[in-house]
Amino acid sequence: MLKHVGAEGRPRQRHVALRKLGDICRDDQAATCALLPAALLRALKEQCLTLEAAEEDAPVTWLALRLCWNVAYKNPPMQRSLVDKVGAGTFTALLAHWNNDVVDRACGVILNLVQRSASARKAFWAVEAPMALAKLVSKNANKLLHAGPGAGQGAEPVPLALGAIANLAFAEDVKAKFMRSPRLRTFLMTVAEPLMDSWSEEVREEATRLFSCLIAEGHAPKEWLEQGGDECFQKSAALEERV
Repeated sequence: MLKHVGAEGRPRQRHVALRKLGDICRDDQAATCALLPAALLRALKEQCLTLEAAEEDAPVTWLALRLCWNVAYKNPPMQRSLVDKVGAGTFTALLAHWNNDVVDRACGVILNLVQRSASARKAFWAVEAPMALAKLVSKNANKLLHAGPGAGQGAEPVPLALGAIANLAFAEDVKAKFMRSPRLRTFLMTVAEPLMDSWSEEVREEATRLFSCLIAEGHAPKEWLEQGGDECFQKSAALEERV
């Protein structure tokens, strides 16, 4: 697998290897994660998860993100490992790509990576991922406020982007970070709050969850946990439910 994913791999070989790895991880995450060598994660970073790679071969980036998504799903040790070896900046940079499928996958990976790992959240804050995600949501917000023909077209990554911001917001010191940043404060008031009334149920839920996570400041109220479970604050997303 490493030979095909690495620098010597050809596009067709790389596609097949990444798809197979993603399928295996979907069906047996524990076994796959136990056998993932650090060299393979480095190859993913260098050969598949750059903006240049996405420009040259978007499907290979999409498939690499699919593998990362399945590896990180509800798996804190792998969440930490992926961020350590691939880098928060690697995934954040892909939010600027023009291909919505790539961006959607990048948002989902970030959401899962920061679900339960405090070190992963710290790393994504360090590369200003909350602001990058907020820009993505802001760019598409109007499409989700007014129902009608074509409403929501091109805004598919928004629910996952909001979900990732919400996961990043669930920590003791994060509310202060939002309040200290004029751009993030503006995002909360002018974009996220109106989206609580979006015509999209998924967007409404994620915008509401963002404010719930900020209010909780890393300490989930018992009654909220009883009503919504810990996924209300530390949400994960199963990729296969979206395809």
